[in-house]
Amino acid sequence: MNDPKDRRVLLVEAMQEFPDRIDELYGLYLDTTQGFKANVDTLNKMQEASAHLVSNQAALDQLPFFVGRGDPNDPNNVLLHQTTQGQFKPRNPPDGSNHRLLSQYFIVLVYHLWENEGTAEVREEREYSVEEVEPAAHDALVGYLKLHGPWRGRRKPGYIPV
Repeated sequence: MNDPKDRRVLLVEAMQEFPDRIDELYGLYLDTTQGFKANVDTLNKMQEASAHLVSNQAALDQLPFFVGRGDPNDPNNVLLHQTTQGQFKPRNPPDGSNHRLLSQYFIVLVYHLWENEGTAEVREEREYSVEEVEPAAHDALVGYLKLHGPWRGRRKPGYIPV
């Protein structure tokens, strides 16, 4: 076990758990982005159903959009968020601010996992030094993100939307 090469092999094996956690986080990202699309689809259907009540689309976009808990007609309903329909729509498409912010949070959470669950756990449980763990963790992280990152297939290689 004192052979540095043996320690490196064991370290790489230990780091194999890390991509599973990143994959779980990436699943959350994908599920959420599907929700953004569903949000826009739902609002568009609501606006189509209400189009006969207003003179033009701009009037619909000025109407409030509420998110709440409970039946909106119940006085015990809890209002969680309010915006206009016109402000809501541009946040949710693939080039909207919700996708951009989620991509940024994804990167932050990956590095949080790296520091708090990946490298820290391996260092503590298996008694590796920072100098041994950091290169292996970096290789695992970068390799995973190149293969599965949320920007894969959308932009040129090496581009990470931030």
